[in-house]
Amino acid sequence: MSTATTLPESTCPYPGPSHPVGPPQGAHSCDGCGRPVLYCNRCGTANRVLSRFCRQCGTSRPDVRWSCRGGEAESALLAILTSENSPRLRWEARVDEPVGTSPLVCSGLLMAVAANGRLTVFRERSNQPVHRGSLVLDHLVASPALVDGLLVAAADHRLQIVDLATMLNITPDTPSRDRMLEFPGTITSHLVTDGRARVVFTSVDSGRLYLHCLMTRPGEGLQLRFSRLLGNGVPADAFCPVAFLDDAMIVGEPEGHLWVYHGEGRLLTEDTLRGGVAPLPWLTRQGGVLAAGADGRIYRLDASLGRLCVADACERPLYAFGASDAHLVACHGRLVRHIRLASTVSTQFELPQACSLDPLVVANTAALLSDEWSVYLLELGGASSFVRWTQRLFSSPGAVQAPLVATPRTLFACGPAGEVSAVGWAG
Repeated sequence: MSTATTLPESTCPYPGPSHPVGPPQGAHSCDGCGRPVLYCNRCGTANRVLSRFCRQCGTSRPDVRWSCRGGEAESALLAILTSENSPRLRWEARVDEPVGTSPLVCSGLLMAVAANGRLTVFRERSNQPVHRGSLVLDHLVASPALVDGLLVAAADHRLQIVDLATMLNITPDTPSRDRMLEFPGTITSHLVTDGRARVVFTSVDSGRLYLHCLMTRPGEGLQLRFSRLLGNGVPADAFCPVAFLDDAMIVGEPEGHLWVYHGEGRLLTEDTLRGGVAPLPWLTRQGGVLAAGADGRIYRLDASLGRLCVADACERPLYAFGASDAHLVACHGRLVRHIRLASTVSTQFELPQACSLDPLVVANTAALLSDEWSVYLLELGGASSFVRWTQRLFSSPGAVQAPLVATPRTLFACGPAGEVSAVGWAG
């Protein structure tokens, strides 16, 4: 069994003059060139932040996966939030514009994209930005995605693809895979990835609903795999969620129509969810897709569109939900419901402040950011659910729009006036 070791110094992994970098206890940046580095857990060698394998021992790095959300179970970006040590505020910073979409985390980097396209990249342990810049797009509404070293953002009918290796000057001699793609109508879902090579989303053009799938090709970046017309009569401002399930994609629209497409673009089956589909993102968990109905119920859908109701409706509106493989947390304002997915047993309690953003649920712990800018850490694994830790992070007026994301040791929250806070655990 191998054990982690620490080297006293390691050669800079970036192109250019060779110079040593500090040990892992340092600032996680090269002492010579200042660019971010990550250290191999096995041999301690410094590697570029987006490398999939250690350049010294060849060990794969499972944290280098690509996801739409930092909280997605398939992304392997999160370990267990639960720790015997109390969380503490690690650092604070401020960006030029409030972050209006879901931030992204990968390889110890936080990527915060404002609605006007302003992009700021932070290291996990430092409030000094690694990169500041702007996308070509603005008026971003859909949450962006990461896949195969590419940042993908959407606005109106366009997608901008940014090669992170070029943007962060990691491989300056490699041809950039930056692209701008156009699609019919208005994009009506978040961008969703399978964690490996594909990105899917929906758009509506003159009432016609389309499903689009892009796939990475070696050396070429993202290319359109297929577009499919799903149906007609869909409003341009509708939210039409989509999720991956193994090699299939499941799509819904407000009236309740559901479609399942194979990864190659072949229609597998379709059905209708009675009562309609809620305008909330879907989650892939334990061989199924968790989807909210317009009536407030939450269902587990399988690839044949068989469904199991895992959470009944309650007297209050459903604003958001999150889940691990074992637990589902639903936010109904101040009322929070905890559902154990194996038994669908439900408990509920009131928080001092209302929560309407997607909770982050990992293993037996949930993290919620309230509408009044406090973080609540919930313990879910015992006989009863309870609040284990809480802290108010922001004091500025305005609405919080960006959900929480996390790495294994750091929870990131973005405030209404451009604040960014990193809450850390020991280790």
